[in-house]
Amino acid sequence: MKTMLAILAILVMLGAFVPTAVFAKDIRVEKPTIVVGQSWTYRNTYGQLSTRTIESVEQDGGFTTRLEGYGGTIGKEVFTSGLNIRIDHGRTFEPYGVRYSFPFGGDAKKEWSGTYTFPHLRTGETVTVKATVKLGEWAQVKVPAGTFDAIEIIRRGDYRLQSGHANYFVERTFWAPAVGSHVKRTFMDYGSRVGPRTFELVRFR
Repeated sequence: MKTMLAILAILVMLGAFVPTAVFAKDIRVEKPTIVVGQSWTYRNTYGQLSTRTIESVEQDGGFTTRLEGYGGTIGKEVFTSGLNIRIDHGRTFEPYGVRYSFPFGGDAKKEWSGTYTFPHLRTGETVTVKATVKLGEWAQVKVPAGTFDAIEIIRRGDYRLQSGHANYFVERTFWAPAVGSHVKRTFMDYGSRVGPRTFELVRFR
């Protein structure tokens, strides 16, 4: 018992998610409708807030967002029609950063994968990522914005820089259909000295 309590304490310290309640549910999750003016505000590990607002939607379903926080406008992001990142902080992801593949769950897919590249933020060298994504369980996730039914999406990215440095990251996203976005996300890069980063939904409209 003491060993189990110790393990649980370590997981909580690392920002891992302990669900309020896991339940049997297996429904098909469709891509949400994206509308200009929608916004989601998240609080990160350090208590800082950032808001992503839809600025425009293209005919092909791709869209641009304005990201604000930390005392000002951070920049703009461009997403594909499948809600995967295309441009972020001036970096272009080719063909896009693999995270979502709608529809998923239920009678649709439960895992997917893909390879993409992007320039390193500091050095500019090309980073190649091989991402694998699998669905976890449905759970009731409690965040500042409320409690939501959400499905866990587990993404692992094995990456290599042109210089030869290689490592991997693990990202756990909790997607809530009622919100049309994630309500919680924890990201851990095992090649970085920075610890796990967590983002929780504070409000949306």
